[in-house]
Amino acid sequence: MENRINRMKKTGARLLIICLVLLLLIPAATTESYGNATDTLTFKIGYYGWSPEDYVEKKTFKVSEIQSLSSGNMLADTYYDRSGKRVGIDSAYGAKLNTLLDKAGIDKGSINALAFYTTDSGNGAFATFTWQELVLTDRYYFDNLAAAINKDGKYVDSQAKQELWNNAEKVDVVLAYQDSWKWYSAGSEGAKPSSSGMQTANRFRLCFGQSNPLDYRTFQSAKMVETIYVTFSGTPKLTADRSNLEGKVGSKHKLKVTAAAADDALQQKVQEKMTYSSSDESVAKVNSSGEIEYVGEGDATITVRSGDATTTVQVHVGKKDVKKEEPQKGDTGGSGKGGNGKGASGSGKGIAAGKSKVPSSSRNVQKPKENYMFVLSKDAGNNLKQALKKQAPAEQASMSTHQEKMDNKAEQLEIKKKSNALKGATGAIAGIIAIEGSLFGFIRFRKML
Repeated sequence: MENRINRMKKTGARLLIICLVLLLLIPAATTESYGNATDTLTFKIGYYGWSPEDYVEKKTFKVSEIQSLSSGNMLADTYYDRSGKRVGIDSAYGAKLNTLLDKAGIDKGSINALAFYTTDSGNGAFATFTWQELVLTDRYYFDNLAAAINKDGKYVDSQAKQELWNNAEKVDVVLAYQDSWKWYSAGSEGAKPSSSGMQTANRFRLCFGQSNPLDYRTFQSAKMVETIYVTFSGTPKLTADRSNLEGKVGSKHKLKVTAAAADDALQQKVQEKMTYSSSDESVAKVNSSGEIEYVGEGDATITVRSGDATTTVQVHVGKKDVKKEEPQKGDTGGSGKGGNGKGASGSGKGIAAGKSKVPSSSRNVQKPKENYMFVLSKDAGNNLKQALKKQAPAEQASMSTHQEKMDNKAEQLEIKKKSNALKGATGAIAGIIAIEGSLFGFIRFRKML
């Protein structure tokens, strides 16, 4: 008996502990559910090929802003769950997606797709739609949908199908800040929208209705949406300041590239993402800022890339410029020291201007003055000296001097015939001088050459 009582006490204690744990877990779960709801809704824009980190924030809305953009009327959307053979009706208050895009300043005509990131979707998007299928496709609320579809996933009859379309209400895509979702089994009667059970735990919920009564997209009705990634069509356009470049080895050029994007906020990001590459780095190298260095002769292609956008620049590199030294005018020969009677004369070979490089040591050499000295050879000099020592005969020598008048006692002498001796000496001297002059003229001519 005592053992039974002890066992009952232990069992009661265990039950009490379990109840306490459950009481603790229930509030925790409720808090976590409501804690996932977001107070802001952010729109980011970008292009295909970009990572989520590259998308640019365009606009962030607070709950109060979305409430102010709401019509204030309760909205309703229907959903068909094929796997569960049931119909869902979501009653909500929220703002239209088109209205939010306009307020964010996003060009709707350039949108290609939208991705909805939620607080409970991990790293990826919970749901992704093309702009065509989500917004440009007509969507509806089908009244009494649960009653018109049986458990086999077919229409009850053709009349029921027709009534669905007759009573269909066109709806807009909405981001709801408050909603109430309820399920109804297929074949149920009286399934209607209801404001009861409205809550903000699923804020912000994507509400988009159906394109037809059997449209199966329940799983894409994202809740707790915090960020919408808007992807634009096409790619940015890159334009370089030059499509063809020419340069010399050793020179550089700073390439300037501009970007044209669907939104002004994207242009800076496109430029930040630009990368540069060269097809031949032995010809041209390019750094991360677009500065091209010409390193070798040849041709190369510089490619600029930002995401899927590209542009190219053709480069031709020529030889490096060599600085030519100007020849000095008037440099025609070397200079020598003047003769001292022994015949030492200057010598040097002339340098023709413009045909040969002028040595730096001779650039300041002045043109010698044209003072020339003629030097007789040893034999010619001796012959000239001997000729000059010769004297005329006494009778001729007296005629070498004269007075203004004769002495009183002087007698007129008989003038004899002229002797040819002096004439022969004078002729010899003249001949020698003529020969020597010709010789020296020839030597001077050779030196001038």
